Parts: sequence; structure tokens; C-alpha cells
Amino acid sequence: MSKAWLDHDKLSATAAAMGAKLKAQASATVRELVDTNAVERGVATTTTRADDAMDADPRARELTELTELLQAKDEELMALKDALRRVAEDGGGGGGGATRRDAALATGAVEGYEKEMKKLRDGKAWAEEEAKAFEKECDEARAEASEATRKLEALEKELERAQKGERVESEARIPSDGNGDDNAASREALESMTKERDDAVEKAQSMKTVNDGVLQQLKSMKGVNETLQKQLKEYAELVPTIRKALDDARAETAELAESLASARKEAEDATTAVSDSQALKKTNEALERRQKSLENEIVVLKNKIENSKQVQSDVEAAKERVSAGALKKSLAATEEKLAAANAQIKTLRTDLSVKHSESNALAESKEKGESELRRLREELKSLTGAVAERNVAMTELAELRTELADAKRSLETSSFAGSSIEDVTSARDKAESELLTMARRVAKLEQQLLDAQRAQDDAMADVASKVDQSVRNDRDEIEKLKSRCDELESARDDAVKRVESLSAEASASRSALAEAQKIAAEAESVRAELNSRIEAAEIRIMNANALADASKNALEEYKRKSTESTRAVQDALRSERDAAMTAASAAERDRDAWSEKCTEARDTLDRWREKARKLMADKDAELELARGAAAPLRSKSRLFDDDADDGSDDAKVESPSIADASKPARVDDVHAEYLAAVVKRFLLLPYDAYDRGDALVPVICTILGFGKEDEFRIRAHRASQRVKSSSSKFLGGVFG
Repeated sequence: MSKAWLDHDKLSATAAAMGAKLKAQASATVRELVDTNAVERGVATTTTRADDAMDADPRARELTELTELLQAKDEELMALKDALRRVAEDGGGGGGGATRRDAALATGAVEGYEKEMKKLRDGKAWAEEEAKAFEKECDEARAEASEATRKLEALEKELERAQKGERVESEARIPSDGNGDDNAASREALESMTKERDDAVEKAQSMKTVNDGVLQQLKSMKGVNETLQKQLKEYAELVPTIRKALDDARAETAELAESLASARKEAEDATTAVSDSQALKKTNEALERRQKSLENEIVVLKNKIENSKQVQSDVEAAKERVSAGALKKSLAATEEKLAAANAQIKTLRTDLSVKHSESNALAESKEKGESELRRLREELKSLTGAVAERNVAMTELAELRTELADAKRSLETSSFAGSSIEDVTSARDKAESELLTMARRVAKLEQQLLDAQRAQDDAMADVASKVDQSVRNDRDEIEKLKSRCDELESARDDAVKRVESLSAEASASRSALAEAQKIAAEAESVRAELNSRIEAAEIRIMNANALADASKNALEEYKRKSTESTRAVQDALRSERDAAMTAASAAERDRDAWSEKCTEARDTLDRWREKARKLMADKDAELELARGAAAPLRSKSRLFDDDADDGSDDAKVESPSIADASKPARVDDVHAEYLAAVVKRFLLLPYDAYDRGDALVPVICTILGFGKEDEFRIRAHRASQRVKSSSSKFLGGVFG
């Protein structure tokens, strides 16, 4: 049974099957490792290096694009500064249209620059994510390097076990030389051992090939790590430059915003000045038309003005009531308040737009970070599955190695059971020579393997140190970026709070703006009204001056005319004085005559009183007699005869005086009737019939016996009242 088990064909088949299985397992393990590495890092071949170069090229291109973009932004900033300088020059020259166009261009450029800055911030966030990915890839590369080292050590152990098994076989063949009868079996065993040796050599060669592949893979991994390290160094070198460029861009953006705000303010001032100039031009045209119409009215009024003292006092009172300077000051203060409110509203709107843009940028960066986190989680799941598959393959490889060791032990046991000493000795010598040759080869291979191991260890140590250094640098940078992200988060929270407060302030500002616009409209109406009143007051002043001049001219004319008429007036006064003296002497004579007549009348009255007393006494006596029925009645005729006798002289005396008095009474009645008719006609005249009233004044003065001075005073008073009435009508029409 032992002979059947030691059959050469069976042993060869078993060994071949075991070797093929082991080789297949090793190849599968290597392929799986290579495939897993290809999934994680890519196949370590020329294609892999090309792919790594292609992966590196987009990053280099991206950095180049960022550099070019920064240069383009610098050029745009220079162009914007030139535009702002031109805006300032045009604003100083008064070019309203060009200023508005340049301000619009500057506004568009600033908006484009803000968009580009947003893109740069997004690129920076993406670069930070790539740095994190680089750190993760470095960790994975270190893990793969440690795994490859572990597999290489396992392969070395397998090789040592194989060498130990061959030595045991050679030592076991030496004591079995006594069985020289079975040469054929020994030859077959020797041939099987030779085949096993060949299989072992092939296995060693395959292991060498695997080791070469692993070394090649390690070299490729080293190249990839060096490429990653270079990229990380380049990124670390570019990060301060990009940050500095971003800080410079932010500073230039702030300067540009301030310049743009000043340009907008100058443009608004220029626009306001243009609108004010246009409004003033229209106002001047209206004033010129009004001035022409007023000049015509002044020409009409000059013909009617004779006295301006009352008008001049009214104008002075109006000037005291309305102060043009105070009105202008209040109007200027209102305009300043309105300008301040507009500037504050514009500032609040600018701050609100900036905060909105910052909050939008932070929200977009947060969304990108969340998407990148989801992608990394998916990649982690796939890598976890690949690691699990690799662990299963390693478990199967360990099982196969265990089966191979069992097969070797069984082969050793079966090969030394029935061999003779001679065959074993010859086989031993031959095997020893072959083993020496194999030992030399194995020693050479071990030396090469040790050299490769040392080179690998040096390379791994170098790579590990560099990777650790890069990882530390990357971790520091990542910590800085994390702190910056925390700062940005806090800034975003502050910005959100500020946006809320700005929203509240904006709503309050809008209400304040509406109130300010309402106040501005009221101020504009008040200003227009005040301007009209000021213009009317100026017109009144001009009219007053004209009236004063006309009054002075009229007074001079009156003085001249009065001087010319002084002699005639003196002659008339002399004649009137003579007539008055004559009338006075006649009046004295009449007074004496009337005194005499009064004395006579008084005497007559006394006589009549005496007669009345007597009559009363007689009547009393008659009454007494009548009561006593014994008193005689007096004749009534005697009483009246006495009256006729006593009053005849008085009638004769009084008749001429009564006739003289009745005649002037009849003349006064005529004058009174005529005066009543004239006064009635004067009172029934229309309100504006000044000429007809002036025509009736001399008649009334003549009837009433007024002098020339009284007549002139009445005429002057009527003229002043007429001018006052006309000016009040005019001013009422202007201010109404």
C-alpha cells in the first residue's frame, strides 16, 4: 500500500496539481492585489503613470487658470481704476451723461469682479477638498506599502520553508542507502524529486516574478507618492500666493467699492446739479415772462400813482414779515437732511447686497462640502468592500499554504519509506550537488532579495518619512483650513444676524425713505411757494421803488406848480381878504342892527309877559267871580285889540328882518338840496369809478366852502387809497 502511495505518476500528478493550485492561488492573489490597487490607486504600469500624469495635469492646468484669472482680475482692476479716474475728471468738468455711463460701467465691472471672486472662493474650497483627498490617498498608499511589505515577508517565509524542506529531504535520503535492490523505484523517486525540485525552482522563479511585480508596484507607488508629494508641495506653495492674491483682491474690491460709491455720489450730485440747472432755467424763463407782464402792469400803474408813502410802509412791513434769508436757510437745512437720508439708505442697501452675496457663497460652499462628504462616504463603502474581498483572498491563500505544507510532509514521508541505501546515497550525492547548486542559486536569490529588501526598506522609509512630513504639513494646513472654516461659519452666522438686522433696518429705512420723500415733496412745494412769494415780494419792492420815484416826481411837479401859482393865490387871498373885511364890516353893521332888533324884541317880550300876567290875574279874578256868580266878564276884543295895538309896531319892525332872514334860508335850502344830490351821486358811484369820484370832489368842496389846501389833501388821500387798493389786489392775486 505504501508502494501504491509512492507511485511516481501519482506523486507527480499530486505535486503538479499542488504546484498549479499554489501558482494559481498566488497569481489570483497578486491579480487581486493589483486590481485592488488599481481600483484604489491605479495599475502600477506605464498607463498608470500616464493616468497619474493626466490627473496631475488638470490640477496644474487649474492652478494655471487660477493664476491667469488673477492676472485678468488685476488688469480689470487697473481698467476700473482708470475708469474711476476718468469718472472723477468728468465729474469735475460737469459731464453728467459721461459720468452716469462710467458709473454704470464701473458698477457692471464690480459685479463681474464679485462673481469672479465668488468663483475663486469656490476654487479655494475645491482645492481644500483636494488636499483632504490627497491626505487620504497618502494614508492609503502607506497602508498598501505596509500590506506589500507584509506579503513580501510572507513570501520570504515560504521560500525559507521550501529550502528547509529540501534540506530535510536530502538529510532523510542519507540513511536509506541499504535498500539497493529497488533501483527503479529510487530512480523514479529521484525523478519525482527532480520534478519536485524543478517545481520548486519554478515556484521560486514565480515567487521571484511576484516579488519583482511587487517591487515594480512599490516603485510605481513610490513614484505616485513622489508625484503626490510634489503636487502637495506645489499646492502648499501656491496657497499663500492665492491667499495673498485673494486678500489683495478683497482690498482692491473695498477700494473699488469706495471709489465707486464716491463716483456714484458725484454722478448723483452732477445729475442733481443738471436737474437744478434745468429747473432754474425753466424758472428763469417763467420769471422773464412774468417780468414782461409785470412790466406792462407797472407801466399801467405808473400812470395812476400819485402818492407812495402808504405803499412804501406796506412794503417795509411785508419785508419784515417775510425774510428771504431765513427761508433759504430752512430750505438748505431740509435739503441737507434729505441728502443725508439718501446717503444712509444707499449705504444700507450696499451692505445688504454684500451680506446677501456672502450668505449665498457660504450656502453654496456648504452644499458643495455636503456633496463631497457624500461622495467620500460612497468611496469609503467601496474601499471597505474591496478590503473585505482582499481579506477573503488572503484567508484562502493561507489555507492553500497549509495544504501545501501537509502535502510536503506526506511527500517526505512517502519518499523515504522504501528506498535503498545505495540509491539513496547516489540520489543523495546527486541531490546534494543539485542542492548545492540550488543553495548557491537560493543564496544568490536571497542576496538579491536582501538587497531588494534593503532598497525597499530604504525607499519605504524615505517614502514614509516624506509622506509623514507631507501628512503633518497637510494636517497643519487642514487644521488651519478647519479653523478658517469655523471662522467662516461664525462669520456666516454673524452675517445672517447682520442680514436680519439690516433687513429690519432696511424696512425702517424704506419707511424713513417714504417719509423723507414725502417731506421732500412738501419741502419742494414750500420752496416753490416761498420762491413765488419771494419773487412777488421783489416785484412789490420794485413797484414800491417805482411808486416812490413817481411820487417824488409828482411832489416836485406839485411844488413847481404850487410855486408858479403862489402869486395868483396871494392875489386871490388879498381880494378874498378885502372881501372878507367888507363882509365883516357889513356883518358888524348887521350885528348892530340885529342887536337893536333883539333889544326891541326883548322889550316886546317883556311887555307881552306883563300882559300875560295881567291876563292871568284877570282870569283868576273872573274865575273867582264865576264861582261866586258875581264877577263881570271882560271883553275878549279888548285883549286882542291890546295885542293888535301893542304888536303892530313889532310886526312892522320885525317884517323886514324876517324877510331878510327868509331869503338866505331859501338860498341855503337850494344849496343843501344840490349838495344832497351831489353827495347821493358820490355815494352811489361804483367802487372802481375813481375818475368820476375825483370829478365830484371839487363840486362838494366848493359847496361846502373848503380851501385849496383841503381840496389837495382830499385828492392826495384818495390817490393813496386808490394805489393801496390796487397793490392789495395785485398781491392777493400773486399769493392767492
